[in-house]
Amino acid sequence: YYVDRDDNLWIGTRNRGLNFYSRNYNPFECLSIANKKLSYNLINAIYPEHNILYIGTDGGGLIVYDKMTNRQRIFNTNNSKLPGNNVLSLYKEGDYLWLGIFGYGLCRFSLIDNSVKTYCQPNEGFNTNHIVQIKSDGHGRIWTCGESNNVFDKRTETFLSPTSLRGKNINSIAFDGDIAWVCTTESGLFKMNISSFNILARYSEDTPNIRLGSIP
Repeated sequence: YYVDRDDNLWIGTRNRGLNFYSRNYNPFECLSIANKKLSYNLINAIYPEHNILYIGTDGGGLIVYDKMTNRQRIFNTNNSKLPGNNVLSLYKEGDYLWLGIFGYGLCRFSLIDNSVKTYCQPNEGFNTNHIVQIKSDGHGRIWTCGESNNVFDKRTETFLSPTSLRGKNINSIAFDGDIAWVCTTESGLFKMNISSFNILARYSEDTPNIRLGSIP
């Protein structure tokens, strides 16, 4: 799901397309194959911006949907340089879309000329292909979250693999200035310095707050 700047809620489903809810409109709206507004019903990721929806699908590639005209552009392995059609996550930054594509890692898709550049993540013994979230930290770096967690430096086009991120199976991350709030599947919530990657605190059901130095 995604909440846009107008507090509208966009919900991607496994087989019913994309749902939209707003407190200012009624009824609940759906974009799907059934009403001929989408070409694919399995939705993994959504990024709304103004009148455009960027939609990552599970097998149907990338959809760019224009809400004003109700038209869609589809990019997949048949008509573009995308290496795969299973788009797990996406993030828009300027004229680029950063895509997490199952089996192929991190891809940069140009909205200017539709060119694609793929960056293979380093293998640290985890599944590097499963990127569930992509986010910029505002310091020229892209964080990829999943079973393998890496930080991509856009200037050098290389990956950093901080030891503090390894093995944590991160499913969500939020930035607040120089602080990263890292939510994991089994290890709880971590407060981290984004420059040094040092863990400042950990919050979990068993240990509400373990300070740096006492983390096992």
